[in-house]
Amino acid sequence: MSVTIGGKDRVCVEPGVSQADSVVVADVDEILVFPHVDTCVAVLLILTDGKLVGGHASRGDMGDAGGFPDARKNMLDVLVRMSESALGKVASAIAFGQFDTVARGKSCWDWVFQEMIIRDIADKETLTVHRIETYTAANGVDIFADPGTRVIEVQRCVKDPSRGFLDAPRRQKTPALTLAFDMLKSASLEALKSDV
Repeated sequence: MSVTIGGKDRVCVEPGVSQADSVVVADVDEILVFPHVDTCVAVLLILTDGKLVGGHASRGDMGDAGGFPDARKNMLDVLVRMSESALGKVASAIAFGQFDTVARGKSCWDWVFQEMIIRDIADKETLTVHRIETYTAANGVDIFADPGTRVIEVQRCVKDPSRGFLDAPRRQKTPALTLAFDMLKSASLEALKSDV
């Protein structure tokens, strides 16, 4: 079921696209959009005042001369910047991306450590950080979070060469996954496994 959501789009991209736009705060009348989440990780913090704080971390650093990305450092940097707007005000949290534990070295997210940081930001040791595994979705996913309707929609990422990197992707009529803020759960996007 698709829920029509409206409002101004606040696009949250990986730091390699725009450092300033890799952490974004969306007010209750704005839509927080994470375009093209595949091997990266996007974190959504839902605050007690109704606002959203989003962070988008890349698995690697294109400028790393050694050729080894440092996913853990990239995520930590994003979470530290998110804490400036969210410290002690987090009602719930959900993350989207590839949370593999097989990757070794600098390309591993060390997700247990990252969840601990999110709980510290929330000042809640028992906070559940829900996860949506996107690694099975061919071409990644686009995520739209609307604090006005309190709904998150996840859709298959469709390549659109006319869209700028800082523009929101075109909304699809039927998202692959719709979640209400008060009914967050962890899931995998197996339905999007094939590239149709």
